[in-house]
Amino acid sequence: MKVGAILTLVGFLAVGSALLYLGLTPLPLTLEESQAAAQVAKKWVAIEGVGWIIVGLGLYLALFGSAKSDTAIDIKSEMLLERFPPGPNR
Repeated sequence: MKVGAILTLVGFLAVGSALLYLGLTPLPLTLEESQAAAQVAKKWVAIEGVGWIIVGLGLYLALFGSAKSDTAIDIKSEMLLERFPPGPNR
C-alpha cells in the first residue's frame, strides 16, 4: 500500500511539474524560438502522460494493497474465532 501511495505522489508531481513548466515558459517571439518551444512542449506532454500512468498504477496498488490487507485481517480474525470453544448459541 505504501508503494502505491508513493507512486501516486510521484505521478502527481510529474503532472504538476509539466503544467508549471509549460505555464511559466515565456512566449516565443521568433520562428526558431517557436519551433524549440514546440519540441520542449512535446517532451513535457510525454512526461505528463507518463505521470498520469504512474498515478493510475499507484492508485491501483494502493487500493489493491488495502483490499489485501483487509482480507488478511479477516482471515486472522476467523482463525482466532475458531480457537474459542463453542458457546451456548452455536
